[in-house]
Amino acid sequence: MNQNQLSADIVERLVNLANRAAPEIDETMASVRRVMAKGEVVFGVWQDKSQPFGVGVRCVKGHNRLREISQGTEAKLRIVAIPCVEEAQAVALEQIEGDRVN
Repeated sequence: MNQNQLSADIVERLVNLANRAAPEIDETMASVRRVMAKGEVVFGVWQDKSQPFGVGVRCVKGHNRLREISQGTEAKLRIVAIPCVEEAQAVALEQIEGDRVN
């Protein structure tokens, strides 16, 4: 997913989702896993002035599902966003808890 292709509306929605999830997340990975389990597709979201709209976004779970949809499959998705401190945290989350096939 190329972040430059995201509209302001989508970025705003992801930020809102991350803000709603924040109170459910404490310092444990168990809390992060509980939130991630609620979504088929999960995005990491962080503040980043160098990115469009001042927000960095990375898909950390659900790459295959997004690929299917981009090829014309209609679907309703449960999307979750996790607040991250920086991109490195989203990358680590993807590597530890994501489903990306390398």
